[in-house]
This record gives sequence, structure tokens and C-alpha cells, in this order.
Amino acid sequence: SKGMHNIQENYFESTPNGHTKWTSKSEFMPLGFTSKLLTGVMPSAFKKQSLQYMKDFKNFAENGISVANA
Repeated sequence: SKGMHNIQENYFESTPNGHTKWTSKSEFMPLGFTSKLLTGVMPSAFKKQSLQYMKDFKNFAENGISVANA
């Protein structure tokens, strides 16, 4: 989003029981004063939004349900 630089890395690996393990690494870098203030005051908001994106992707990968169609 505007005022924020985000680096996202995703890794997928097979587990011994035939499942897929997904590791997601996110780095948020605020670019402006307001963004810096928000990341300092509400860091949990970024974690919560990232978790929601992961749940949405998991639902799409496992069930074919897109957030665009929800």
C-alpha cells in the first residue's frame, strides 16, 4: 500500500505424511511518518492481516474458493 514497502517470501515443502508445509516471511518497512507511527502503535494489525491472507490462500488452495467470489 502507499507509504509502506512490503517484502514477502513464501516457501513450500512436502512433509513426510504427504502434506505441504507453508512458511511465509513478511517484512514491512514504513516509508512515511504516518506509516511509522502505525507500525509502532499497532504491530499486531499487520500480523493479523497477514494471517488472514494466509487463511484465504489456504482456503483457495484446498477448496478452490477465492476471496474475489466471497
